Amino acid sequence: MSALGRRQWGVGFALFVLGCLAVVAPVQAQTFSAADLEGTWQVFQLATPRGVLTGVDVRSYSGEVSFDSTGVVTGVSTLTADDGITSYTVSGNLSVSIGGVVNGTLLLTGVGAPSGALVVREARLLTSRFTLVGAATVLGQVGLFTFVKRDDTQTFTQTDDLGGDWDYHELTPSTNAVNTGDAAWTKGSITFHGDSGCTEADLDRSDGTVRARRSDGPVSFG
Repeated sequence: MSALGRRQWGVGFALFVLGCLAVVAPVQAQTFSAADLEGTWQVFQLATPRGVLTGVDVRSYSGEVSFDSTGVVTGVSTLTADDGITSYTVSGNLSVSIGGVVNGTLLLTGVGAPSGALVVREARLLTSRFTLVGAATVLGQVGLFTFVKRDDTQTFTQTDDLGGDWDYHELTPSTNAVNTGDAAWTKGSITFHGDSGCTEADLDRSDGTVRARRSDGPVSFG
């Protein structure tokens, strides 16, 4: 599970998401509303139980949720658990303050599983209006989520949009490389050579051991 942020533009934040946020001098105060949610969003939620847990207790949910201009879920919106089998239909709504703070409850109707809710409290809609990040509870577990708006008119290329230097943050629920299978994190920096697809990285694990070094060669990671 990883998050990447282009180094020359800022630090990436979120789990399992490739992000690149330009820092620009604001010319005027921006205002937000529920209309900014209109459209279809790719959703990812990482969740853990309250209290003591092990790696196998960490769960994730992903899918698509569509909103109308009032923030109400519309169309066929679904989330699927990390087992690839358990799925939920989504209803409910989110509200957006003038400052971009998002709150609300999305009801999850289980298909072959218990129903529940994804409860959002003081999430943030980024100024691009294409990313929503924050913390939420889902089916009694707590964790972090990202919503990324889908725009079928946008196109990307490996060289122009991936190539360059990025900050790297990774959280994994279980890895034999650290503490005999416990949860761990990795952080550092990574360079994508967009024209060739190779990567170089300086990455360290949470126990202080090295995961990758640029000095290891042109394909030191990945």
